[in-house]
Amino acid sequence: SDFAQVKNAVETLLAVHKRIDILFNNAAVYPKANFLHEDAADFASALAINMGGVANCCKAVLPAMIAQNFGRIYNLGSWAHLGPIADSAVYSATKGGVHSLTKGIAVDVANAYPEADIEIHEWIPGHLNTQMSDYTGMEPALAASWAVEMASRPHASKKNSIFEQGWEWQPPRSLKQKIKAKLLFWKK
Repeated sequence: SDFAQVKNAVETLLAVHKRIDILFNNAAVYPKANFLHEDAADFASALAINMGGVANCCKAVLPAMIAQNFGRIYNLGSWAHLGPIADSAVYSATKGGVHSLTKGIAVDVANAYPEADIEIHEWIPGHLNTQMSDYTGMEPALAASWAVEMASRPHASKKNSIFEQGWEWQPPRSLKQKIKAKLLFWKK
């Protein structure tokens, strides 16, 4: 959550490796606390790590990616914001925030640098067998293999996609989006 530390780490990596092509934004905390009993400072800290950490890492690497005209960012998301479980209010809220933040950063980069070959995606690997999940779920090595495969692709179908496990997922379009696409197609 400390931008100065993140920026320093990125500058160190760039000094050694000269470029950063791919960022998997994977840091998060899951306090497992009831919102009514959770300390306000702990809640704010989780927000700073889970949302601020994603923003800080993107903000630190994007200038290098823009300068080299290439980059892939995968912000780790979750479906937790769609169906929160007990004792997960802050985690669920931040995962919903990561979803929106990823889309917002992608739009800003595409608007400011339309010719840049930079893609910014949300990746939802699924329920992993880690300390966060009380050691239930699938083995992290499987998710790591999906990450390698995703990072090896030359392009996603869109600059801002959601990847679930190992495949690219496009949400269904609304009726308004479908009509707009048809109207724009016929205007050409």
